[in-house]
Amino acid sequence: MISIKLQLYYLFTKYFQIWAKLVLRRWKPIIIAVVGSAGKTSTMLMIEQVLKNHVSIKTSYKTNAASSIPLNIIGLTQHSFSAFEWLILLIKAPFAGLKTYKEKIYLCELDTDRDGEMKLHTNLIKPDICCWISASPAHTANFSGLTDQQVYQNMLDDQSEAVKKTKSLILVNEDDTAIKDVIKQIKTPIQKITFNSDNNDLIWLLEHKLSFNGTNIDFGLNPAKLASLIGRNINYNHIEIHNPHTLISFINLYGVAMAIIIGISFGLDPKQIAQALQKFRLPPGRMSLFAGKHATTIIDSTYNASKLATKDALDVLKLIGTNKTLAVLGDLRELGTIAKQEHEDLAKYIVSQKIDRVILVGPTMKDFALPIFINNGYQLGQTVFALSPKETKGLINQAGFLKNGETVLIKGSQNTLFLEEIVASLLVSQKDYQNLCRREAIWNVARAKIY
Repeated sequence: MISIKLQLYYLFTKYFQIWAKLVLRRWKPIIIAVVGSAGKTSTMLMIEQVLKNHVSIKTSYKTNAASSIPLNIIGLTQHSFSAFEWLILLIKAPFAGLKTYKEKIYLCELDTDRDGEMKLHTNLIKPDICCWISASPAHTANFSGLTDQQVYQNMLDDQSEAVKKTKSLILVNEDDTAIKDVIKQIKTPIQKITFNSDNNDLIWLLEHKLSFNGTNIDFGLNPAKLASLIGRNINYNHIEIHNPHTLISFINLYGVAMAIIIGISFGLDPKQIAQALQKFRLPPGRMSLFAGKHATTIIDSTYNASKLATKDALDVLKLIGTNKTLAVLGDLRELGTIAKQEHEDLAKYIVSQKIDRVILVGPTMKDFALPIFINNGYQLGQTVFALSPKETKGLINQAGFLKNGETVLIKGSQNTLFLEEIVASLLVSQKDYQNLCRREAIWNVARAKIY
């Protein structure tokens, strides 16, 4: 049975959608939507970075829920999420529905963290262009199903609703095996991005190098296939990108590839696209590099975590960690019955990567991941630790704990962990505080309860 709270959520969402539909009917923008389990925001912002100097865009910053997207369209914002605020928004919505925009594009990310949410999204949003970036388990605690596989399949089916409702260009990460299986059932023409085959594809990866000096990427392009897709001739066959600001990890390369294809479809050439992506910076809490105490380097990926994204971050740690490596990893939250398997799989991967020391933060990591480390030779209290967030902050700041020149990855789900507080305690420069995630006042209150 659906809870009263969830019924109200659906009811309020449909109410706000009424007014958002009126705005869209007058506005008639090109709608670009990004969906997936991990990498949505980064992909959306890469697309914005490529297009923003050439076409006007309204972007759904910090907004991806079925209830908040219509609010974003009518120009309203949630802050406290209190009952009183909901009441005020309900009153303001009809007047906000008179809003008009001049931007040519509405660029949004669509999240789904409960049964039927993407179907609810597509009651309002009918994308002209849709990017499906990843499909690893996320928010599965809120999906129904008698078995773990049914729960995951329901999540996948819900994500695919956006693809099914797309009018024009569909770009998907075919290297994600779950996406590959789902799109076999979709009749709409789909452009598949894969880095596992030869140059018969639309775009493929020639080079990807990461260092403390940023990211170098070289993509090969198929002029004939691109010309067929966009309806005009293409006279170039590759695009090189150097970004000195950001660690663009492997999982985000699919977002880069999608941004390139969308840029080309809007008439941009490789030089314009490369110049735009050279200036791109990932949002706070997503693979940011900071100078830490004791000559350490901090990789801050504290915004959120899934198994897929955490494995990707560990690959970066292993690649650029020139001295000792330390991974501070929080629980993967909202996974429901599949939590045990996901944490065990992640622990086995960390062991295979031979990370020198690991701090496991939260009860789920302790229950499911810690035994894997103990069984594989890690020593409790020396090379592996299982602590609360507050205990972790205390340990990592103890004299002598951090090793000079160590590379430290900090990553975990946001709910009740807020590992950005640990990053903050390690920063050398106070100027870097403003570049951490969740700087709003509401999060300061939440962090104070944990630390």
